[in-house]
Amino acid sequence: MTRLGFTLTVLTLICGLLSSCGFHLRGGFQLPDGDIYVSSNIDSLVARALKKKIERKRSGALATDPLVADITVSITEENSQKVLAVLSNTGSVDEYEITYNVTFGISSKNGHIETPVQDRLTLKRQMTYEDQALTAKSDEERTLIEDMASEVATRILVRLSRMTQTQ
Repeated sequence: MTRLGFTLTVLTLICGLLSSCGFHLRGGFQLPDGDIYVSSNIDSLVARALKKKIERKRSGALATDPLVADITVSITEENSQKVLAVLSNTGSVDEYEITYNVTFGISSKNGHIETPVQDRLTLKRQMTYEDQALTAKSDEERTLIEDMASEVATRILVRLSRMTQTQ
């Protein structure tokens, strides 16, 4: 058997095993019919990410008035916390753990969602630290938090999609 034939056989075997074990990529989300209003009583990265994702998925789906919206997503709390994770032998900081907490609610006025949902999502990420690269590490932390906010927004929309599909 040639090297190419062997490689193709192995790849085919791996694909077959992955598909037979139930593995599948995380799918996207399907926005429910109607207008969605995103509210936040704080300056929220998650609320901004939600609005961008909703507009990108279906233009015009974002309501500007909560009274005309079919579904309301409320961001009630959002915070990040940086905690020391690893110390070096000399006692200097090597790594931090960033925890990002978001509390949100989902409700509807037209019966898509029978009971309002109040939930909390928490994400954690590790970040190395260097005294010499203070500005770069500060930028990295900000980028990491923005990425976590985007991931939380996606998780909220996936949950909304599942809730409206099962009703």
